[in-house]
Amino acid sequence: MKIASRILLFAAGMVLVLAVMFLTGHTAMAEGGFAGGTGIEEDPWLIETPEQLASIAEAVYSGSHFKLNTDIDLTGYLSEGGGGWNDGAGWEPIGSSGTPFTGTFNGNGHTISNLIINRSVTGSIGFFGCAGENAGIRNLRLAAVEVTGLYSVGGLVGENRGEIINCSIEGSITGNDEVGGLVGWQWDTGTISDSYAAGYVTGSSDMSVEEIGGLVGNNVGSITNSYAMVTVNVDGYYNYMSVGGLAGLNGGNITNSYATGEVKALYSTGDESAGYAIGGLVGFNSSFGSGAAITNSYATGKVTGEEYVGGLVGENQGHITNTYAIGQVTGEDNVGGLVGANSAEIIGSYYDEETTGQSDTGKGIPETTKDMKLRSTYTVWNFVDIWGIQDDEGYPVLRWQNGAPQSGFDVTPEIPVYMGKGFQLDISQAKGANGNTLNGAVSVTVYSETLDENVVESNISFSGGEAAVPVTLDTSGSHDLRVYVDGVSYSNLLTVELLAVESIEVTNPPDKTTYYVGEELDLAGLEVTGTYSDSSTAVLPLTTANISGFDSNETADNQIVTVTYAGKTATFTVDIIESQYMSIEVTNPPDKTTYYVGEELDLAGLVVTGTLSDDSTVVLEITEANISGFDSSAAATGQVVTVTCEGITTTFTVDIVIVPAAYTVTYNANGGTGTAPAESEKTQGETFTAASADSLTPPENKQFKEWNTKDDGTGTAYMPGASVTMPEENLTLYAIWEDIPNVPSDNANLSGLALSAGTLSPAFNQNVITYSASAGSSVSSINVTPTLADSKATVTVNGTDVASGSARSVSLSTGNNTITLVVTAENGTTSKTYTITVNRASSTNGGGGTQTPAPVYILAVDSSGNITTIPKLNKNTGVAAVVIDTATLTKAFDNSAENIDGKKTIVITIPEVEGAKAYEATLPVSTLTSSDVNKQLEIKAGIAAATLPANMLTQESAAGAENISLTIAQADVSGVDEETRNQIGDKPVIQLSLKVDGEPYAWRNESVPVTVSIPYTPTAQELANPEHITVWYIDGDGNVVEVPNGRYDPGTGTVTFSTTHFSRYAVVYVTQTFDDLESAVWAKKPIEVLASKGILKGISEKEYAPQRNITRADFLYYLVRTLGVDAMVDGNFDDISRDAYYYKEIGIAKKLGITYGTGNNKFSPDESITRLDMMVLTERALRMLKKLEVQGTDSDLDRFTDKSLIAAYATDSIASLVKEGLIVGSGDRINPLGNATRAEAAAFLYMIYNKY
Repeated sequence: MKIASRILLFAAGMVLVLAVMFLTGHTAMAEGGFAGGTGIEEDPWLIETPEQLASIAEAVYSGSHFKLNTDIDLTGYLSEGGGGWNDGAGWEPIGSSGTPFTGTFNGNGHTISNLIINRSVTGSIGFFGCAGENAGIRNLRLAAVEVTGLYSVGGLVGENRGEIINCSIEGSITGNDEVGGLVGWQWDTGTISDSYAAGYVTGSSDMSVEEIGGLVGNNVGSITNSYAMVTVNVDGYYNYMSVGGLAGLNGGNITNSYATGEVKALYSTGDESAGYAIGGLVGFNSSFGSGAAITNSYATGKVTGEEYVGGLVGENQGHITNTYAIGQVTGEDNVGGLVGANSAEIIGSYYDEETTGQSDTGKGIPETTKDMKLRSTYTVWNFVDIWGIQDDEGYPVLRWQNGAPQSGFDVTPEIPVYMGKGFQLDISQAKGANGNTLNGAVSVTVYSETLDENVVESNISFSGGEAAVPVTLDTSGSHDLRVYVDGVSYSNLLTVELLAVESIEVTNPPDKTTYYVGEELDLAGLEVTGTYSDSSTAVLPLTTANISGFDSNETADNQIVTVTYAGKTATFTVDIIESQYMSIEVTNPPDKTTYYVGEELDLAGLVVTGTLSDDSTVVLEITEANISGFDSSAAATGQVVTVTCEGITTTFTVDIVIVPAAYTVTYNANGGTGTAPAESEKTQGETFTAASADSLTPPENKQFKEWNTKDDGTGTAYMPGASVTMPEENLTLYAIWEDIPNVPSDNANLSGLALSAGTLSPAFNQNVITYSASAGSSVSSINVTPTLADSKATVTVNGTDVASGSARSVSLSTGNNTITLVVTAENGTTSKTYTITVNRASSTNGGGGTQTPAPVYILAVDSSGNITTIPKLNKNTGVAAVVIDTATLTKAFDNSAENIDGKKTIVITIPEVEGAKAYEATLPVSTLTSSDVNKQLEIKAGIAAATLPANMLTQESAAGAENISLTIAQADVSGVDEETRNQIGDKPVIQLSLKVDGEPYAWRNESVPVTVSIPYTPTAQELANPEHITVWYIDGDGNVVEVPNGRYDPGTGTVTFSTTHFSRYAVVYVTQTFDDLESAVWAKKPIEVLASKGILKGISEKEYAPQRNITRADFLYYLVRTLGVDAMVDGNFDDISRDAYYYKEIGIAKKLGITYGTGNNKFSPDESITRLDMMVLTERALRMLKKLEVQGTDSDLDRFTDKSLIAAYATDSIASLVKEGLIVGSGDRINPLGNATRAEAAAFLYMIYNKY
């Protein structure tokens, strides 16, 4: 009824238009206004501006021809005040049902962006409202599209009767009926090829919603080589029907096309609510006219609906051939993995019973995920010209897709096939990875699944894609053969039936029929012929496994040897005779062939081999009884020694030489004392190692220099350990001594320091460099007496040289006076500065007291800026405290060097104090309220260390304060439940706290974390899996919260973590696992480690669901916790509930700019995340945190065959992760549009956790 009424409306409109044209005389095109051209097909109008583009809508141009000369952005034109504003309705569609566009429009490869149409009460809505039968639209891309209409709504064309080639649209389309990403309604004359849509299509109405599709809403024409990456979402108030990922309703032909987006259709309410025909590719495949047909197509998206819900088609009344579906399918009635409800023929079509969650029959063939990724599953499909597949790597794809495998081949067996008789497999249409026909030698393997072994492994000659593969099988019955061709991405499976052997006979005996005892059987020349059930014959392939009865252990005449093949037998005879040695030879002479006169013969290493009459060889056992001719009584050269065995002889030669003279080696102390080294006698030319002189004591003020052949050192010198060659005489080696050189001392210490008035505090210690003292108001000067630890050093007092032990008078002013002593060591380069602060009392206080400076407990400030302190222990509180003043901190920072990040770090060390339970460092408050982000202090106490950024406190929070104190204390586990106490056990628990001017201060700053390290020695069990060592935070109520960044560092022997607030922290060892990880063993360790650290969660206490797609919310929750980022959450996306466990993490990601959501302040937390979005979010986070520095380029992605599926905005992000080594892909594919699983996400984040 709907189609008929539309046809009548269209006809009436056409009559009206023709009448107007006749009355007004508008039969010729207007001139001017375009960038060039005349509007004819050979010379089209040229378009370069939005205004020129909009003028096409004028009826006078409806049949003209146009070409786009440049990209056009419609933002300004369609904005308020622009020429296309139209009171907010936006773009005026080109052509209408009454006046369709009938010309041609060539986008020329250009893009029109930011198209906006807002006409929710009007039909035939799109960039083109209506394209007539003669219309042609090609080579055009629409980007950032937002189109809203009532019915017949499409991003490119509302109603299409013409031809659309190589066009695409990216954006959001919304309407009531016949709504599609590219075309709303395609009539029977309409065609779409080589085109796609990406983005969102929404069907929404207060009434019913019908015919909503990712590419086309209602298709009665043809769709070829096209696809949709569109999320289709329908919400009808009363009902909805015919909703699909590619087409909502199909009454035409869909060929070589696919859809990947999620399809979701739900109805709100109503007395007679109904919703049906929901499919991943097509909602309703109808039987209108000659019937609809879907061929060589597939769908991968998740499908959700009420009734008639299918992974490929919701309701089918047409033809479905060679298709598949893999997306999860959810519905209530008439639900199927491929088709929800079917009343027609389905041929060669499959669905994944694991990923769809369905197992229905009669509406498609269910297969496992493994089998869906094998070419042999799809027995009637054309994998040479239409489909491509990589066995075990992925599902089939269409060959025209970017990155699709282009290789392939067909194979057929020669018939009949005989057992044991060679036959031929004929390969045809073989193509390599680049799609070129195979030629030359190519490796071919034929594997028998029946025998579980390869029956062919050979290089086969190909010509024009054709080859013949010879195969021989010697086991009767049916054989399943899988054929592999090198360079082809899949294998072919075929079945052959072997004809059985009825009888066998020896038609030619072996060449050898006489054997010596011990010889092995030789089958050369043996020919056994088999007769088959069809009376044909063939020579059979034989091995020793077919032979029995042969025994060469003893002699025998006419020994019967039996041949068995396929249960049939035949015989031949052999003779076994005694064997004998024919010859012997020295195959290896003795190790020793040169002897001194009088030495005995040594046969070690001698090998003599005998050769038997059967040409076999045996190593003979030789003793001195087999030897003759050896005589060492006199010198001889080339003496012949004879070996006799089994009556046969062979020889070798030796030399007899005179014993050489031996000479002595003597070590002479040559003025030194002690025991000189000893050495054995040596012969001329023999070498030995010069000994050490450590056993000798040098003469006074001398040191050892070398050994020498002359006592005055003028001979040959040898250092200990050097090689010495013995001369032809006795040898004496003399110790040579040299004067000990004078090395200037580096001692810059004082051994004493005295004042004529007052007392040093603390008492003098040569390693303490800072002191204070007090003097009465009557003391106007003070004598300072320094004593040097090394008399050759020098010392100055306030710049004046002073002799060691002599006094230097220094004038005193009222108040603090600084006296500086600089000690310079003998070497002239090492120096040390001692400082005394003397406070002279004011005369106005009546002499009743003096001003005392604040205590500064400093041992030393070294040249690297490290401060060593002397803590003061309060025995009542158990707190060991130090106080550091501004001057000391300033000096330390001045001495400190910047690291590669430009940061300066000073280390304040508080030594362990017996009896101390806590350590406290008091600093000027300005130290931690600085705006300098490149300074930090590490306070190291025995129980823990904390690194404090100089900006950890805001100036407002510490306004008016003078001092700040950090306390690191040993803590207990009071208030914690028994199970938690047991898990913590005796592991370290610390308490961090802060005071401002002595008052407790609850510090928290999400923007500036403090790093903490706790010394820890793991047990042997923990060292086996140290990644499970982590940290818990214990709150005020005794509850424990995981600190995800807590980890053990074996290099430092500490457990480290960062925190943005102070409390109790415990080291723990956690082993978290799940019962369902065997399905993803490769990801088991990453899942368990990250779960133990509290980074990720299971779907329940015992289940992780590793193969399930991970949602956008869960992935971002995991990512934020993996990276350990924190921020003050002051807002979130509208669809994120405050009660959700991921509320904080997604709020942090939003605030930091890691994610911008999916539009309209929405995040879509429950939707599956694609691998592309997973990688983009990760790269953005790593880049923002300055953890990722490399910058990838498009060339880094060249090795991936599906590189073209990566959206332009994501190219640099994914390339950077590939270049960093975080993404390796699967073979030659990166699968950007596939959904990431929970196991994949865990493995990916585990790599990041360990890398950064």
